[in-house]
This record gives sequence, C-alpha cells and structure tokens, in this order.
Amino acid sequence: MKLVRPLSVLPILVAASLVTMSFDMPENPPVPEPRPEGEAPAAEAQPEKTAEQAPADPAPSKEGTGDFARCTAALTALGAQYAVLDPIDDPGQCGIGRPLEVTEVLEGVPLKPAGTMRCKTALALASWLSGYVEPTAALAFGADTKLTEVRQASTYVCRNRNSRADGKISEHAKGNAVDIRSLSFSNGKTVDMVPRTKDGTFTGAFQRTASASACLFFSTVLSPGSDATHQDHMHLDVIERSRGYRYCR
Repeated sequence: MKLVRPLSVLPILVAASLVTMSFDMPENPPVPEPRPEGEAPAAEAQPEKTAEQAPADPAPSKEGTGDFARCTAALTALGAQYAVLDPIDDPGQCGIGRPLEVTEVLEGVPLKPAGTMRCKTALALASWLSGYVEPTAALAFGADTKLTEVRQASTYVCRNRNSRADGKISEHAKGNAVDIRSLSFSNGKTVDMVPRTKDGTFTGAFQRTASASACLFFSTVLSPGSDATHQDHMHLDVIERSRGYRYCR
C-alpha cells in the first residue's frame, strides 16, 4: 500500500520559517553611508619601500681579531719587521682596517721604501720570498746566495686600476697589492723586473721561475711585459675571487 504525505503540511512549514526569520532581523538594519559622487575608493595603505643602497664611502673592512693575530704571528715567525698602524679610511672605497707598515719582509731583508699593506699581503710576500725566491736564487746564482733587499714600486695608494680617472678601484687602494721593482742578493747581483720571456740566461730563468711560483701565494700575478702598464715591475695581489680563481701572466 503506497502512502502519500499530505501536501498541506508544506505551507505551514514555510510560514513558520518566515516568522522565525522576522524575529532575527532588526527593524532598522544599518546601511553604509553613500560615497560622494566622484570620490574614488580609498586605497589600502602600503608600507613604504626603500631600496637598499651601499654607502658611497664605506668604512674599510678589517680582519677579525683572531685572524689578524694569527697572521701577524706567522709574519713575525718569518722574521718580518713591521708596525701596526691606525686604520686608514680614505675617500670612497680606499682604506685598510688593520694596516701594517712593513720595513723588513724577512729577517735582515729590508723592503725599500717601507710599504703599507694588509697583513695578508705581507704574509703572502714573505712566504713567497722565503719559500721560493731565495731557494731559486741559490740554484741560479750559487748555493750561498741570499736575498738582501726587495725594492717595491707601490703598496697602498688610493687610486683606480692602472691610475685611470674612472673604472674599477685598484687592489692597491685596499692594501691587497704590492709591486716589486727589483730583488738584490748577497753576491752583489740585482735582478730588475723587466720583460724576460725570451731571456735564455740564468737571470731570465730565475725571474720566470719566481713569477710562476708567485701564483701559489697571490691570486693575481702580472709579470713584467704582461701588458703595457706592467713593463718595469711585477704586480702581486691577494684579491679574493670566486672558487679561488687565480689570474697569473
């Protein structure tokens, strides 16, 4: 037997729902005030964005206290003589946070004139001279040959590369570089840094060997004759490059 629900119940349910809704709604619901004609909706306030810019004249960076102490200890152990100077803060990016004035690169081996540089540069120079330059000189010029003097053409100086009016700043301006003018030895011989790529003498062999070995200590080596601006000195610097890349010519 099929039952049929009476349809008369539906009107009652609908009416009850409407009555219930009428009790839930206020008689005078709040209405938003109309916006004046022509007025655009207010935009949400956004935080101001300021582009981060590097200072035009930053303070020179410096090694940590521990790194500096270890560097100077190693330099002293090699017999170098130096004085720790006050920080150098020249215009632009020029300066050295913890500069040294080096007067002797090894025990009894003066640097003339005295040169201002970072400890890292001085340690690389002393390590190269003691580990390779002096032993190579003994092979080329006699077993008793000792290094007696290093003449430099430039250490710290605030300038751009190759002293140009514009372009990148020189590593000399950060205390990272030293230019070698000549090396003198106990037998009275002085090796001036001039192009010797085709020099078949022991002097030529010595200079080319010294130049090649410098790349083990410095990240840039520009030998005499490597370009037009390096004809009478050897440029050495300790610039840090990606993945320890070295540029030696």
